[in-house]
Order: sequence, then C-alpha cells, then structure tokens
Amino acid sequence: MKVLHCAALLSPPSGVVSQMESEQFAASKVGIEWHVRMFCPRGSCVQSTIAHHSRWLGEKKNNAFWKAYAWLLLRVEYHHWLYSLGREYDAFVLRYYVHDPFQLLFILLCNRPVYLVHHTLEVPELAMGGGYLGRLRSGLDSLIGKYAIKKSAGTIAVTQEILDYERKRAQVGSRKDFLYPNGVFFDQGPVPDSRPEVPELLFVAGHFASWHGLDLLLDEISTSSDQFVLHLVGDLSEGDHARASGDKRIVLHGRLAASAIRKVAESCSLGLSSFALDRKGMTEACTLKVREYLVMGLPVYAGHKEVFPTSFDFYRNGAISLPDILSFARSVSSVSREQVAASAKPYIDKAAILDTLYRALIDAQEAQN
Repeated sequence: MKVLHCAALLSPPSGVVSQMESEQFAASKVGIEWHVRMFCPRGSCVQSTIAHHSRWLGEKKNNAFWKAYAWLLLRVEYHHWLYSLGREYDAFVLRYYVHDPFQLLFILLCNRPVYLVHHTLEVPELAMGGGYLGRLRSGLDSLIGKYAIKKSAGTIAVTQEILDYERKRAQVGSRKDFLYPNGVFFDQGPVPDSRPEVPELLFVAGHFASWHGLDLLLDEISTSSDQFVLHLVGDLSEGDHARASGDKRIVLHGRLAASAIRKVAESCSLGLSSFALDRKGMTEACTLKVREYLVMGLPVYAGHKEVFPTSFDFYRNGAISLPDILSFARSVSSVSREQVAASAKPYIDKAAILDTLYRALIDAQEAQN
C-alpha cells in the first residue's frame, strides 16, 4: 500500500518540519511505501527534503489581508494538488487542520481512504484564545471538524485521550482508529555523564507557553531554599523572565541549537516537561521533548500522563512539587545514561512506531475490501 502523509501550513514550525522529516527517514529505514510532504509557500521550508512549495504563494507578508488571502489560496491549491494524486496513492494521511471546509470537501470527493492525524484537543484549545475570534473558531471547528472526522476513513491520534475525544465528538465509536505516539531516532548516543552532587534540572521549550506551567514551577522555587540548578532553554514571557532572573539557582540560556542543549544536559539529572496541560483541557501528552530527554539518557519528571507503563522507572508523572522533583532526581542518580535510553527505546523508537501504524492501516484496508 502506498501512503501519502501530508500537511499544509503557511508558516510551518521547525519542530513540525523536523518531526515529519524524521518520519520520512523512518519510512526509508524500514522499507515501506510511506511518503511525507509539507505543502507550504515558496520561501518556507526551503532546505527541507519534504517540502512541496505552492505555485501561487511566495514570501509571506505581515498584514491581515494577505494572511486571509494566503490561507484561502493555500487550502484550495493544497487540496487540488492532493486530488490530482488520487491515482498515485492508495491512502492519504493528513495532518488535521481546524475548521477547514476544503478538507471536508476533499474527504467527500476523494476515492481513496483519507485518515486524519490529530495532535491536540482542537475545540478546547481554540477556545483558549479567548475573545470573539477564539469562540468563533472553536464553534466552527466543532461543526466542520465533526463532519470531517466522521467522513474520514479513520482517526489517528498521538494519545489515547485525543483519540477518545475525536471519536466522541464525531460519534464514530464503532470504527477502527489508530494510536500513533510521537517517536524519535537513536542516531546519537546518550550524553556524557558529568552530574555534580547538587542536582541540575533541564527544562526546554521553544517558547514557554501557559500550558508548560513554568509560572507554577517558579511559584514552587520562590518558597524553597533547596540547593539545585534549573536550566531554562527557550523564550520566556516577560513576567516569567523577570522572576527567573532574580533567582541565582536558575540559568537562562535562551534558544539553543540541539548540540548546545546536549552540552547543557551533560550535567543534568532530570528533564522537565509540561506541568499545566489542564489549561488546554488535557491530561495526557506525547511530546518530542520528553523523548529527546530520554534519548540523551535523562529521566523525566512531568505533570501529565504519557505512553509509558507504570513499570517504566524513568518517567514520573507527579504534582508540581519541588521536593518531589528533587527526590526523584536523587533516586535515579546512580542510574547510567545508557540504561535510561535503552529502557525507553521500545516505547519511543520512531521506525518501529511508524511500521506498526503502516501495518495496521494495511490490515484495516484489507478488512474493508
């Protein structure tokens, strides 16, 4: 079976592009007919091997009229391009795009099965924006998205919570859907171990959004006299930056390249992930950052459920409590980086996860024929 996994964005985030590039590499590694493309304007993703550039849209402009015009043009051209590939592929796997009538139309007209991939709870997240626009977008997606999901061949989601949510809102409880957690490659070994006696913690985000819960962690730190070092990598809000700058135990790195993050990680005992997913109406996540920590050999402490079973010793889902975080850091202080990475591999290896999904889609198609 020949599958096209595709997304279309005006300004594709580097993390999404990197994730899709790794998926294409994984498909080549396991030898399956799985092609990955990011459809975007000319000038976007120019160095990416998976980019398919729009014929109609060039460099973006910073004005509202252009953004509305470009959104409409991109969605029309993207789905027209997909439709032209109907004879080339046996199935389409599309990254879900919110309140998109062209997505729904393509599903209705396409004579190949179309699966939608979901990475979040869309309707609650849109409503988080607040105001009239947030409520409008949330309402539109609750209507348009419901029918797109219902008419698709199946739902693919990165967590069970998201999968259950999409099935419920589209009222498709009886069909076969698919869990597809994020994965990473083990192309680099664990980082060297130079952990000092005082525990060091690593918290990485491109931008610390509200659902990362950095403000809650800073609240904890402000009432503690414990000795530790917290490395913050990424852009902080003005308020969080001011608070963090006032504590000598916190090191602000700004944004760093992957190689620089690995260097910082050498002295760290733990990686920290999101602590306030409830602000998005979620309790589960499947973040690349958690997987990147584990590949480096860092156990992880976070405030959300993950794919790991309770028997997995190197991921702790706990309350945002500095004493608990430091206690966990001490409990794994004697564990080698290599043991952490090797224990995590069965749950986060990208090639194995993709191959499992591909085989499941083949089985689903054979069952329908």
